[in-house]
Amino acid sequence: MSAVTAIDGIFVGHGVGSDGIAAINILIPVLMFFTGVGLMIGAGCSVVASIHLSRGKQNAARINVTQALFFVTVIAALLSFLMMIFPDDTARLLGASEHLHPMVKTIYFGLYHRGYFKFGLLFLYLLSVLMEHRSWRCFVAL
Repeated sequence: MSAVTAIDGIFVGHGVGSDGIAAINILIPVLMFFTGVGLMIGAGCSVVASIHLSRGKQNAARINVTQALFFVTVIAALLSFLMMIFPDDTARLLGASEHLHPMVKTIYFGLYHRGYFKFGLLFLYLLSVLMEHRSWRCFVAL
């Protein structure tokens, strides 16, 4: 995450300037929220599924992973959809000034709305795969 922020800062800072960096930093909490939800659900899911697997209940473990994946997908899709329908309200809610408001909308629709949904699912997938001791799939997911 810090690498993404640093690279955004370098390229946007040189290309757009300080207003571009400010607009990106207004959107970072949303990215962190989606990442946090994916990590939280993925960590909890992997623990519960590991307990089921240790007791020989493979079906219950699969059901838990499916439920977690479904939950994260629904939450990410719903919030992304609401933010796409109400971009002005979202920008205001995140604290964008009138000066930065158009830039925040441009960055959101141009770059980030595609990535929010993927971050939550990626972390859930990575933690679920690590639970199964198939770390080579983690590299494929990245």
